Amino acid sequence: MFCSRYLTLSVMWMALMALGLAPVALPAVAQAVDQPCGDDAPADNYQSQGVGLTVPELTALYGPNDVGQGSIFFDMDGVQLHKVGCDLILVFPQDGSGEQVDETALAESLLPPDAELVGTIALGTAIAEFEGNTLWRSPSLADRFATMDENRDGEILIVYTYEMGSGIQRVELRTLELPE
Repeated sequence: MFCSRYLTLSVMWMALMALGLAPVALPAVAQAVDQPCGDDAPADNYQSQGVGLTVPELTALYGPNDVGQGSIFFDMDGVQLHKVGCDLILVFPQDGSGEQVDETALAESLLPPDAELVGTIALGTAIAEFEGNTLWRSPSLADRFATMDENRDGEILIVYTYEMGSGIQRVELRTLELPE
């Protein structure tokens, strides 16, 4: 009975596929993806509170993580610290539920200690530019990326996203990928 029912369902499925009424491929099962700057921390003396750290190193600093859409994140006293590849994103609560925090100081605290300010970059739209975006360079981050075989150097672009009327909503710490 089971075999004939399975055969009947298979034939019906193929007929529906032929008519374009059913997807051709079966649903895919989630697979592990090789993430840049992911799990394997090199044996080096790299110092940082965030940028350039692997998931186990961030977990050692900030505790267990949760999985978000396209990232993992850690709770930092109400602020979410997301790790996306080699980059970090700070997301601040907009409902006033978290403690008041200096977003710029928090973002800069995640840089390696040898990071030096290269300059300020104006980003924005035609009607509003935001001068607070900064570019940093860290020789130790460049060395770490070389050790990890990452196609990146030691530059970090910090980009602030503002929500009109409520201040900084998100801060992205983007490590710059080298051209191939």
